Amino acid sequence: MLTLTTPLTRLEHADLIRRLREIEDAYQFKHNLIQESAYASLLKNDRRALHRACAAALERAYPNSLDEYAALLTKHFAEAGDDAKTFEYARRAGDAAFRVHALDEALIHYDTAGLLAARLQISISEVLHLHQQRGRVLEVMGRYQDALDAYRALEHLGKIRNEPQLEMGALLSLATLYTFPNPAQDLREALRANRAALQFARATRDEAAQARALWNMQQYSYFHGRADEAVEYSQQALALTDRLNLRELRAYILNDVSRALVTTESVPSALNALAEAREIFREAKNLPMLVDNLSTTAECAQSGGELDMAEQFARQAQELSQMIGNVWNLAYSNTSLLGVFALRGEYTKALEACDVTVRLARESGFFIAAHIADTQRALIYGELGEPARGIEVVKQIRVPESILLFEAWRAGTLLGLSVLQQDYAAARETLAFAQQLNMDDLSTYGPIFLALGGAEIALFEKRYADAVDATRPVVNRLRALQFRFLFPDLLLRQGRGYLGMNELDAAQDALREAERTARYMQARPILWQVLAELSDLEMRRGDVERARVLKQEAREITARLVEQMPHEFHASFRAQAKVRALVET
Repeated sequence: MLTLTTPLTRLEHADLIRRLREIEDAYQFKHNLIQESAYASLLKNDRRALHRACAAALERAYPNSLDEYAALLTKHFAEAGDDAKTFEYARRAGDAAFRVHALDEALIHYDTAGLLAARLQISISEVLHLHQQRGRVLEVMGRYQDALDAYRALEHLGKIRNEPQLEMGALLSLATLYTFPNPAQDLREALRANRAALQFARATRDEAAQARALWNMQQYSYFHGRADEAVEYSQQALALTDRLNLRELRAYILNDVSRALVTTESVPSALNALAEAREIFREAKNLPMLVDNLSTTAECAQSGGELDMAEQFARQAQELSQMIGNVWNLAYSNTSLLGVFALRGEYTKALEACDVTVRLARESGFFIAAHIADTQRALIYGELGEPARGIEVVKQIRVPESILLFEAWRAGTLLGLSVLQQDYAAARETLAFAQQLNMDDLSTYGPIFLALGGAEIALFEKRYADAVDATRPVVNRLRALQFRFLFPDLLLRQGRGYLGMNELDAAQDALREAERTARYMQARPILWQVLAELSDLEMRRGDVERARVLKQEAREITARLVEQMPHEFHASFRAQAKVRALVET
């Protein structure tokens, strides 16, 4: 039986190696040059035999932790000349590195495995896994064109080898990349690729591939402003994942359908879907998707008016994004933060967050985040008394024509700013343009923008009943969804319509609901306006003291808002007619 005790003791006495006391039976050369000299002195066959022996020893010693040692095993088997084992552990090392977001390391291991796969007889499923994982790493790194090239190469490989599974897998990955927001987003190409993949999946009766294709269609529908259709696709996909026990794919579907659920079922339904997905991502140690889930939860909470929750999840997302170096999700989480700051009236923080978001969005290629930041910046300028400046910002935004979501945001923002500028001719023109779009789906916020703009124009023209009619269906819809974003704004316009009709009880009901909602959200910019309107209502009812108290609180809120905005906007904010009317009366 071979024993190394005596030789190791001699080497230690010769001061060539030293024992690592903290690790039993572990030694280290005193200098790298000694190690290199000793290694170079070995014959080639001896070196290979020693590497093979080391690899075998690791496999015996750590049978339940091979992924942890996969990188080391890859090296030993490569030096031993064992291509099959090198491929196996390079692939495993790539997967292990990707799980902890060590992207450069993962790419090196996948490239090593890829070179070997070309000359080994490996299964189709292993080829597919390797290429899809490598492409996914490139996506997360923000190398979208390289990812597209990788998937197209896989599609070509499937065609020349006449392997439908490879071609289908490539098409599914292409469809996913084309569907989700990134510089390569192309919804027309996404639809083409996904239809072809779905045809392959049905022909081969591959239900797992069908589930993924349905997930892609879910997102395609969402970005086309068809949330109901997106939910239908998700239900079909989830039925397959449940039958096939595809838990991680289920998490992806739940995570992404949450945005549609917010506008079709309810905000709590969306938050429940996100919570289930979050636990699966945690179990799988899928950090990129966990951080995406945290950002999406923040976005959903903001829609529900849960601003403290939104900030909490956005900051968790920021922390994890920074830890794993995920700039895309860092930009995403910042969009939720800037929305929270803006709704609270923390304008300086919001504008700073806009700057950070745009920078991160450009760095990561997440152009949606830049559009959100710019539209939010424009609206803040409008709230602070400079709507013309906001309109100039919006006019500089270039949105993809194929994505209704962006055009709806842009049109809705222009409509609101035109009203703030009291340019009702421009507002009517924008409203007419927006009405030609598919603005019925709440995922675009289209119905809210149309209702607000239509009500403002009607109020200006003293068509008070039309103002109420413009807001009532959307108010009822949002109330049922527990969707509080812009909900008090709608109720304020509705209350003004009722006041114009001299229906004081109905006006009071609308305005008090607006007040309750705004207080719950801590949405000070809309709260002070609601309080001012309630003050006028109480004065008409003859309750002078109540009117005084409400107006005083509104004044105090505007004073705090001034403290939380950049100094350059103090004059323009105070110069607004509604602010002057509050302060001077």
